[in-house]
Amino acid sequence: MKRRLALAAILLVAIALRFTALGWGLRHLPHNDERAFVESVSAMLAAGDLDHRFYQYPGLFSYFLAGALRFLAAPQTSPEAYLWARGVNAAFGVLSVLLVYRLGRRVAGVPAGLFAAALLAVSPPEVRTAHMVRPDVTLHAFVLLALLAFTRLGIRLRDDVLSGLAIGAATAVKFSAPLVAPAYLVRRLSAEGFRWWKPLLSAAVSLLTFALLSPYTLLSPDSSAGLEKQFGFHYRPRPGALDYGDTAAAYGQLLLLAVGPAGLLLGLVGAWLGRRSWRDTLPLVVLPLTFVAVFSTADVRQERFLVPCLGAVCVLAGLAVQRVASWRGPAGLALAALALASPAFESTSYVRAVSRPINKDRAADWIAEHYPRGARVLVTAATDMGLDRSRFEVTSVHDLRTTRSLLLDEQDLLIAGLRDRAFREGLERIAVVKSATPYAGDSVFILAPAPADRPTYRLVDLTKAVVSGGTLATTAPLEVQLPASVTLGRIELVPAPDAAEAALELSVKRPGGSEFERVPFVPGRPSFAEQVAPRSRVFVLEGESAVALRLTPRGPWPAGWAGARLEVKCRN
Repeated sequence: MKRRLALAAILLVAIALRFTALGWGLRHLPHNDERAFVESVSAMLAAGDLDHRFYQYPGLFSYFLAGALRFLAAPQTSPEAYLWARGVNAAFGVLSVLLVYRLGRRVAGVPAGLFAAALLAVSPPEVRTAHMVRPDVTLHAFVLLALLAFTRLGIRLRDDVLSGLAIGAATAVKFSAPLVAPAYLVRRLSAEGFRWWKPLLSAAVSLLTFALLSPYTLLSPDSSAGLEKQFGFHYRPRPGALDYGDTAAAYGQLLLLAVGPAGLLLGLVGAWLGRRSWRDTLPLVVLPLTFVAVFSTADVRQERFLVPCLGAVCVLAGLAVQRVASWRGPAGLALAALALASPAFESTSYVRAVSRPINKDRAADWIAEHYPRGARVLVTAATDMGLDRSRFEVTSVHDLRTTRSLLLDEQDLLIAGLRDRAFREGLERIAVVKSATPYAGDSVFILAPAPADRPTYRLVDLTKAVVSGGTLATTAPLEVQLPASVTLGRIELVPAPDAAEAALELSVKRPGGSEFERVPFVPGRPSFAEQVAPRSRVFVLEGESAVALRLTPRGPWPAGWAGARLEVKCRN
């Protein structure tokens, strides 16, 4: 009964740490990796097939997400979809805690299993990664299933088959799963009933299982490109990349943070104490060494890459605690509490931090409080804060550094991040939103064009202009013969409120010219779907001398454009 109560308490802690604040940051666009999974799964569900489409990863994790998202009434790329997708990952994180308990109990005993489960329950990388749509936590559960299967290896052939099934299923979650194979081999070579063909059989079962659980990795002609992109992500040279030894040392530091100094020390002691039952403990030693050795060859380093091997380290630490508990009595409990303190504090601090609004959320609230409806805001994907687009007119650009000043000067606000340092110079700083916690995200800079840089315009009187094509019928262009030569700065065409979007080309006739020429411009407003009514098409020009202008649709004029109101402004 005490064992069950202790395990239940550990699982409740795991649930609390993984599911609390699971929706952090979902007022704005999530990380690109999260979006790639959810958007691909949404497309798969819409098509009604099993093509997971995100070929940088196998398909099984996407199928788990699809099983949850298919029941959503909200759009499958809504914040609710990301919340449910994160919930799938968090649930596998709780399952990993239960599995590591079973592994520790099988290898060493109940105290070892309970401590291993408690250590994994509060491990910061596990907790942090469970709050994202990433496959690493889900992969960890399958790696633990594989380790449990390895403990059964012996004379029976079915145990090799079961091991192959576990490895194949893990590989269908993420391509790094075959790193568990060395742990299988050392256990297979040392166990009873070894035959040279059994590892080959296990490998064949793994391949078949992978093919069944991630079929489009093999069937889709685009999957090879996804694999190449994933490989390039890990091995693309980057400025300032660490060499192998430095990267391995960095991963060692990450392990130290993952289980705490006392937990890692206990893991090393457990590996030494387990030498008498080395057949069971050697795979647990080999697994984290393999992960560190292989990932240290890459040019990118992330703490989540080590998540799938944390259970093995926790079990080794549990083995050391069990040995102390067996001859010291209360000393084992005190040692366990000391080892759990550091990771538990870090994980609790993380959950408390993400339970509060992050910097982007606070910046969005500040703008909503200080700026009126219709304010024009320029953002990038990196600085998108999930502003209410029915209230604010938000223009998204790829990179602020390549944005033309014509567009900048038309905005009321510009949102910049830390990486836009050079861009921020010369702009008026309205507010800076930042937090002391690293989990709140980068600082958000709320800027505006300097007053001296804002363009001033003078409305051109079109009562004496000659307008042709005024009915905007079929594909006829709208031509305006201006009453005199002007320096064009801003042209706006306002259709009926229910008009559909129209793609327009702008050309002008210069003084003394006989033909219309296309001229460069920037769109002064985003697409109709992102505009705050009244909607219009705006062309902002550097300053083009013209005696006439022409607006030509790239097809028939859509309904609602007949009788559209035209405003022409010249620069002062």
